Amino acid sequence: MLKHILFLLFCMAIYANVGGISLAQTKSTQLPDGFFNPEKGDLLDKTEEFPLPDSIYDPETGEYIPVRDKTKDFKLMKKELSEEESYKLKELRKQYYWGESPPPGGIGAGTTYKSGQLIVNNQGIFYTKMIVYSSSLYLDSPGSALMYTTSTCRKGNSIEVVGIYDQNNQGKIGIWDWSVTNNDPGFDGSTCPKFILSFLISDIPQYIITQDDGGGHQRAFIKYQNEAVKLDNGNPPLWRYTVFFWNKNSHTYDIPYYHYARTPSTQDNCGYGNMSAWWGPILETYNIDYSNAPRIKELGFLDSALYHDTQWSGLGTDVTDWSNPQPSNWPLNHNTPNKSYGIGTVSF
Repeated sequence: MLKHILFLLFCMAIYANVGGISLAQTKSTQLPDGFFNPEKGDLLDKTEEFPLPDSIYDPETGEYIPVRDKTKDFKLMKKELSEEESYKLKELRKQYYWGESPPPGGIGAGTTYKSGQLIVNNQGIFYTKMIVYSSSLYLDSPGSALMYTTSTCRKGNSIEVVGIYDQNNQGKIGIWDWSVTNNDPGFDGSTCPKFILSFLISDIPQYIITQDDGGGHQRAFIKYQNEAVKLDNGNPPLWRYTVFFWNKNSHTYDIPYYHYARTPSTQDNCGYGNMSAWWGPILETYNIDYSNAPRIKELGFLDSALYHDTQWSGLGTDVTDWSNPQPSNWPLNHNTPNKSYGIGTVSF
């Protein structure tokens, strides 16, 4: 009898062990909504063949700074944007491409790249410090106004880091990805351009620094780099698109998002056109009547630069154009053509 009991316990132990392994594997693929699902074909496994960089050059210090992959942390703090916040950036891009008449608003001010200049064939890196607010941007009732601060790294169909300010009282950062397609979907399975990640500015204090804006005013900034690098010569070639945030506590550049994609030069982006990435650091507006615009706190960028294939550019007037603020109540406080500027009310 005892032998039978021991044999039964032995069999149960084997079954539990095998079952435990199987259960653990099942649990490992049951990821929360919005997380990478391997069955959807995301190319995150390209990190084995083309590893993420372990350091990146910092134009401010002239040093190579260690890099950390923090994508898992940022997915955990992801905040869903309203349909309005996401939809309107798409519409602005579509209007620029197709030449449709935009609603009141558009490029409120800022720097754009001259045609034929700062061309990126193999690697583009946009570096900047962007003024941010965790609370309301507007000093008057904004109505349905929506404001973005953003730039490209001069590579078409890549990614953007976007400051987002609507009529609510919470500033956000969004990462817009133009490179997601049916062949190279985003980690959430998306196959069309979208805000792939977004989060409250108040949730990322380790990435917010305070310093002079270049015009004598203390402002909060996020210091970041946005990179597109070609990894092979396939047809189409494989590119990696990566965002780096400077972490003031760890003195590292942390990666909130990256994406590998074989991006055709003629990619249509789900009806939004092939984005040629002609805009540098700009203030982008939607649903703002420039003749009656709400006053805003100062927005702008500091010490922006662009690496294009083999060299850095300080975005001088020989390679960039400048657009003055459209609303009369948005004063231009300072401008170092065309890498640094501050626009808006400085005393609030």
